[in-house]
Order: sequence, then C-alpha cells, then structure tokens
Amino acid sequence: MKWFVRSAGVVLLVTGLAKLWSAMGEARVSGGRDPLFGLTFRQLMLGVGLVELVVAGVCLVGRRERLSCVLVGWLAGNVGLYRMGLWWINWEGPFGCAGHVTGMREMLRQKERQIIRACFRSCWVGLSDKPFEEGTTCL
Repeated sequence: MKWFVRSAGVVLLVTGLAKLWSAMGEARVSGGRDPLFGLTFRQLMLGVGLVELVVAGVCLVGRRERLSCVLVGWLAGNVGLYRMGLWWINWEGPFGCAGHVTGMREMLRQKERQIIRACFRSCWVGLSDKPFEEGTTCL
C-alpha cells in the first residue's frame, strides 16, 4: 500500500502544481464560469490545486497511510461526483480544472476525458488493492 500512497502523492503534487500554474496564467478557459458552482475556472483551479497539494503533502511526508488513503479516496470521490454533475446537466465544454494541461497539445485535448477517467479509476483500484487481506487496504 505504501507504493500507492507515494505514487498518488506524486501525481497529486504534479496536478496540484499544474492547476496553480494554470490559475495564475492567462488561459482563455480560466475566465469562464464553472456550470456547477458558479465560480470562475480560475477560482476553481486555485481551490482544487491547493487541496491537491495538501493531500499530496500528507501522502508524501505523512506517516499515516490510512489517512492518506482516505484523503485520496475523498478527493477521487469528489472528482467523480463533479464529473457526474457535469454529465447530469449535459455539459459538453472542457473540464475547467485541466487548464493549460489540455491546452498544451491537441492530442491531450482530444483525450482529456479518457485521461481523467483513467486517473479516477487508478485511485479506486489503488484504494482497494488486495481487499480481502487484513490490513492491506484502505477501504
């Protein structure tokens, strides 16, 4: 389970820094409004980026693996609920929290949803690693 916590910490560190970088930039999508919360994408990216950095810090320097797993699961669950909300209202726009990351290359822009789904699934697979062995799972 330690490998999962550390790798999740690295992923969250990179994505959190990318969101903060995007929030500080002048990306066209950053000024738009999020359809669920009514915040600008810039505000949403700033908030989510800070949360990701906090969770990354707990995963990378914390000693409580169970807490790290719970936080990663909480974050993955919130991303899933957010995406479900976008699906519910038939939102077809870009995923605002991706910011510059999807604007860098057209290929990433076309694959954005698949990348987000793969990251979401990997969080849940990592959380339920060896679910039937005592003491090895976060769930």
